[in-house]
Amino acid sequence: MWETLEALRGRGALDDVDVELARLLAEQEPAADWPVLLGACLASHAPQQGDTCVDLAARAGRPLPEGEEPLATAPDREAWREALAASALVGAPEDFRPLILEGDRLYLQRYWAYEARIAEDLRARAAAPTRAVDGDALRAALERLFPDPPAEGLDWQRVAAAVAALRPLTLITGGPGTGKTTTVARLLAALLEQPSTGGLRIALAAPTGKAAARMQEAIRHAKAELPLDDGLKARIPEEARTLHRLLGSRMGSTQFRHHRDNPLPFDVVVVDEASMVDVALFAKLLDAVPHGARLVIVGDRDQLAPVEAGSVLGEVAAGEPAFTPEFARALAPLAGAEPPAADRPGPLANTLVALRHTHRFGDDGGLGPLVRAVKAGDAEAALEVLDDPGQPGVERRPLPQEAAEGEALIRELAAGFADLIEAATAGDPEAAFRAYRSFGVLDAMRHGPWGTEALNRRLETALRRQGRIPAHGTWYPGRPVLITHNDYRLGLFNGDVGIAVRQQGGIRVVFETPDGGHRSLTPARLPAFEPAYALTVHKSQGSELGRVELLLPESASALNSRELLYTGISRAKRGLTLRADEATLRRAVTQPLARASGLGPKMAAGGEQTGPGPA
Repeated sequence: MWETLEALRGRGALDDVDVELARLLAEQEPAADWPVLLGACLASHAPQQGDTCVDLAARAGRPLPEGEEPLATAPDREAWREALAASALVGAPEDFRPLILEGDRLYLQRYWAYEARIAEDLRARAAAPTRAVDGDALRAALERLFPDPPAEGLDWQRVAAAVAALRPLTLITGGPGTGKTTTVARLLAALLEQPSTGGLRIALAAPTGKAAARMQEAIRHAKAELPLDDGLKARIPEEARTLHRLLGSRMGSTQFRHHRDNPLPFDVVVVDEASMVDVALFAKLLDAVPHGARLVIVGDRDQLAPVEAGSVLGEVAAGEPAFTPEFARALAPLAGAEPPAADRPGPLANTLVALRHTHRFGDDGGLGPLVRAVKAGDAEAALEVLDDPGQPGVERRPLPQEAAEGEALIRELAAGFADLIEAATAGDPEAAFRAYRSFGVLDAMRHGPWGTEALNRRLETALRRQGRIPAHGTWYPGRPVLITHNDYRLGLFNGDVGIAVRQQGGIRVVFETPDGGHRSLTPARLPAFEPAYALTVHKSQGSELGRVELLLPESASALNSRELLYTGISRAKRGLTLRADEATLRRAVTQPLARASGLGPKMAAGGEQTGPGPA
C-alpha cells in the first residue's frame, strides 16, 4: 500500500503533503486500510486540482494514475463508501473528523465546512426581510440614473440596481461590456440619495490587485457620467481594495482581522470579479460582512473558476434569475416594468440578476457572435465565425509545427510590443500603459514549448534581435512585469502590472495608481514578479485588451475548457487571432469546466449544520 502511494507521488499524481497526511492519519488509526488512506490522499490533493472534494462515483474503479500505465485501481464505489463510513477518521457532515463523507463526496473537513458556511450564510441573507427604503425617492433616482430604457424588454441594469437597493444580498452577473460596474456606480448613487443614508459607509473590493485597479478605473469613469452634483459624486468611493486587504490579512496566518466576531464596519460591500474568489476566501468574506449590511456580488458566472478550489459564483449564480410574484410586483414601479416571476424560485430567490446586453462588441464585428457561440457550447457556430473571412476582427490560424514557422510567429508577436517600447523609451508611462493594453498575448498554459514561460523568453530574444531592446541587460525601457506576491508595505499586489520606463536617473518600474496617476520604484525594490509579455488566461482575468493573440496549444487539451476559451476571447475589445487547430478548438468549446463540489447540492438541500469550522 505505502509503496503504491509513494509510486503515485513519484508520478506526480500525489504530492508530498498528501502522502504525509496519510501517514499521520495511519498513526491515529493503525487499522486504516487502502480505501481510507487512498481517499485521504485524494481528498488532500483535490483542492490543488480546483476541486473541494473527491467524487467517489467518478473515481471508483478507475486506474491510478489515469492516462498512464496504471499502478493500481481505485476501489469499487460501494466497497469504498463502506470502508470510509466504518473508519474513525471519517465523519458524517455533522461530525468534526479529519475527513467528511457526504453522499459520494469525500472532503477534508475544512473544505466541507467552507461549503456549508457559504450555503448557510447565502440562504440566510436571501431569506432576510427586504430593506426599508423611501420608495418615492428611490423611484425618482432610478428614473434619472437609468434614463434610456431599451426599445424592447426590461432594463436589467435598472432591475439590478432596484434589487440591490431592496435586498441584503444581490448577485449581479453578466458578460464583458454588459455594464456591471456602471450599474454599481448608479446603485450607489441611488442609495446615497436616500434621505436616511447621510453616513453610508461603502467598501469596494476585488480578488486581485489588477482587478481592484480595474474596478477603481471603471467606477471613476462611470461616476463622472452620472447626473449628480459634485458633492454627491464625491461620496461615491473610488478606492477598491483587494479582498485580503479589506479583510485584514495577517502575516503568516490564514486568519483575517475581520470575521464574525469582528465584522467589517461597512453598510454596503461590493465585490467585483467574484468568479475569481475561491471557496475558502468566499467563506471568510461572508463571515466578515455583517448581516445588517448590503452585500453586492458582481462577476461573470461564465468565466474561468479560480485557480484555487471551488467555483462559487458559477454554482450559486447558475440558472435564470427567479423572483417571487410578490417581489416582482414590488420591483415594477422601481424597475419601470414588472420582471417575470417564478412559482418556485429556489433558495436564492430575489437576489440574482443577469445583465444581457453587451456594449463592448459591435453588431458588425465577429467578436460578439463568437462569444455567444462559445458560451452556448456551439463549436460549429464558433468555427463558422472564426473561419469566415467576411467576419471582421476575428480569425483562426493553427499554431506552427515547424521551427521556422514558429520563429516567424514569435517575430510577428514581438512586433506588437513596438509602441510599448517606444513610449517607455520616451519616458511616457501613460502612453506605455495605453500601448500595453492595446495588444496582448494570452495562453492556455504556463509550461511547455508554447506556454507563457517559453513565450516570454522567446519574445524577449526576438525583441533583442530586432534591435527594439538592448542586446544585453536585465532592465530596459518597455519591459513589462507581473507582480506574483502581495507586498502590503509597498502597496503592490498579486496581478499588478508594472512597466520599466526611462526616467531621469535611470530605469524605474512604473505602476498605475487608483487616482489615474503613476508611481515608480527602482527594480531592486520589487517583490516577486515574472515577465508579462505573454500572460496565462487565468492571469489576464479582469483585463481589457484591444487586440488579442490567444494560443491554445494541442498539448493543453486537458486544461482547455469552454470557460477558459470564453475568458480569453472576451478580453479582446477590437480584434482576436486564435491560434489553434480545429480539433483543439472543438474540444475547448464543448468541454465545460467540471469541478467536484457539493456547494450546489447544499444550496438546494438547505445546507447542513455547519459544526466547527476552519480558520
